[in-house]
Amino acid sequence: MHLGGALVSRNSLLTALAGVLGAATRTNQARQTGALIYAFDHEGVLVYAQASGGADSIVLDCDASGGIHGTTSAFAGTLAIDGQAISPDTDPQTLTAIKQLGLSHPGSHSGVWGGHYNSLELVFAYLKSTRRLSLIEIDFK
Repeated sequence: MHLGGALVSRNSLLTALAGVLGAATRTNQARQTGALIYAFDHEGVLVYAQASGGADSIVLDCDASGGIHGTTSAFAGTLAIDGQAISPDTDPQTLTAIKQLGLSHPGSHSGVWGGHYNSLELVFAYLKSTRRLSLIEIDFK
């Protein structure tokens, strides 16, 4: 994964994000797993990390869902995969046309699509509308 032109890994993601976006607005702890959640509220970005170090995942919160697991502002940027732009307004038809993602849809009534790109696991969720992504998760595990 590249961020601001630099290749980032599980161990360098948080430092790279802070270099581009500044310090996280707040840090929360997930009760169920003990993971630390670094919120970059103004950019709509969350980083989930284990207390022992290293990022597990990054979540682009396109809905600004708020609370412990959300941001106060929606992600408004673009994720690029092999030159294909994915933004909050990308509809499911456009998303599934990106064959490199190998997307699967785990149920006809679900708005969640799973896929992968190289070693990264990806989740695209349409929770409120099929016209707008609610979140994009990039999993480093």
